[in-house]
Amino acid sequence: MATSRPASAGGPGLGVEHRGDGALRGALPVFHDPPDLGRASDAPRAEGDPAGTPNAPKPSESVLQAAERCKALLDPQTQDQQINWWDQWAKRWASEFEPSGRIRDEEAETAEARRVRAMCKDAKISKDETAKRVQTALAQLAFEVPPCPRPKIPQITAVFSKDQEALHDRRQMEAGRRLDAIKHKQERDAKSEDEAAISKATLADAKLQVMGKKAHFRSELRLPVMHYIRLKQGTGVRKGVTNFMGDLLEEYRQKQTHQGSLVLRQKEVDDEWAAQIGRAIATGIGHLHSLDLTCNNVSNNGLRDLALGMSQSSTLVHLNLSSNQIDRQGLDYLADSLLVNTTVTDLALNSLKFGAYLKTQPKFELQDEVPHDPDHDGVERSGEADKMEQVDREKEEERERERNIEKEKAKAKENRRRRLLGLPPRPDTPPPRPEIVYEAGLGRMLETLIVTKNLRTLDLAGNRMGPVLFGQLCESLSLNQTVRQLSVAGNNLGSDGGAHLGRLLSVTHRIQYIDASSNFFGPEGADYMSLQIDTNTGLTGGEQCGVYISNQRVDNTVAH
Repeated sequence: MATSRPASAGGPGLGVEHRGDGALRGALPVFHDPPDLGRASDAPRAEGDPAGTPNAPKPSESVLQAAERCKALLDPQTQDQQINWWDQWAKRWASEFEPSGRIRDEEAETAEARRVRAMCKDAKISKDETAKRVQTALAQLAFEVPPCPRPKIPQITAVFSKDQEALHDRRQMEAGRRLDAIKHKQERDAKSEDEAAISKATLADAKLQVMGKKAHFRSELRLPVMHYIRLKQGTGVRKGVTNFMGDLLEEYRQKQTHQGSLVLRQKEVDDEWAAQIGRAIATGIGHLHSLDLTCNNVSNNGLRDLALGMSQSSTLVHLNLSSNQIDRQGLDYLADSLLVNTTVTDLALNSLKFGAYLKTQPKFELQDEVPHDPDHDGVERSGEADKMEQVDREKEEERERERNIEKEKAKAKENRRRRLLGLPPRPDTPPPRPEIVYEAGLGRMLETLIVTKNLRTLDLAGNRMGPVLFGQLCESLSLNQTVRQLSVAGNNLGSDGGAHLGRLLSVTHRIQYIDASSNFFGPEGADYMSLQIDTNTGLTGGEQCGVYISNQRVDNTVAH
């Protein structure tokens, strides 16, 4: 049955069961505050369940239309709180995510209005009815999403030897097994949570029966439990909703993206949100071509779930994960996904946490610096000015003493409250936050770069790799057959990095563009590169081809 589950199973929950049948399965159900959503089905509603049973959704229905339909099922006399919440939720959706792909130009609206009026005129429909149909057509037009053709994947001529083909097949099989193991572990964990919830509900019913009361926990339990647990850090339209509703919102969001491009820059995307994006990608909607998660809080765990969804995508072409909390472990998950996925051609991994020089960046100090003394700055000071400064210092000290007294009073009051509750007194200083240690290295990404068949653009700028890690990258790229554009700007490569880049240019003629600016190559490192640039035929294909250092194109006369 689909009824409220006990608190022991993960907190109070409303909603109804669902069946997995399609990319947009079920509808947005009605709920009361605080909201808790799930998808609807034709399952019977238990007695006393205030959630209601919404109608089945329409495949072309937008999220705002679904919200209006669910709101229409409520009784304004007794369920005004739910209606108000739906109104506020719809406003948040419209303000935070307004799909830019909706058709709003006047020419399209005018053409649609003329078409409807001509059709009504031929059918001899009254003016009032014609006006209503025109308004309805324009309202539907406002929610139409323009067709987003799949970007053409560049056809790269690559010649793979038999050994490379065999290595690619082996690594792809191993990557698929690792991803399957991750998926199976998640399924086992979800099953364990359900079994634990059933055990708790059964035990609670047994206690009620012993006391002579009616057992109800097992019959009111909602499964799977994970679907009805609220998001930990949901904001905006995701605030206060369940995991299942969060997944549905991401499906709607990706469905309504403009030209198949989803940009979530600086949106505080965390691991929980990234996992929902990955599950939405894997549902098979086939609409998302570009994903930008720059400047967010995605860590290795979030990238693991996102990579699991990417591996099942057949449309994703561009991926940007720059400025996130991702180190070597996260790159391993991404490498496995890139081996299984056959469509991603552009990959941006700027400013991540796998660089070898992340903790040892150079520090610049001034030598023989004379400390500034305001009393001896060469300016004649009067006695009146000194007195005024002394008064100001005394006033500031007095204010500081008063603030300290207030803090002591507040601390004593808090300790008295904790003592009455049987709690230990609050410590004087908060415990130090544990230091986050990132693991340096490219991991399995090195082997993936050797055998990949679809990656064309690789952006690794701002990662502080250092010359040793960059040397490993160059060894992999020397065997790569597909990468045409490479960015390694801002990686503290030094003169040794220039030597590695020169050796890479000497053995490969497939890379057409390299951005190596801000790497402190010096004259020696630049000489290493200049010896190879003149003979490299891949760097002479036009204005977009070449090696760039400090925003200047490097040719055979390089002297940087």
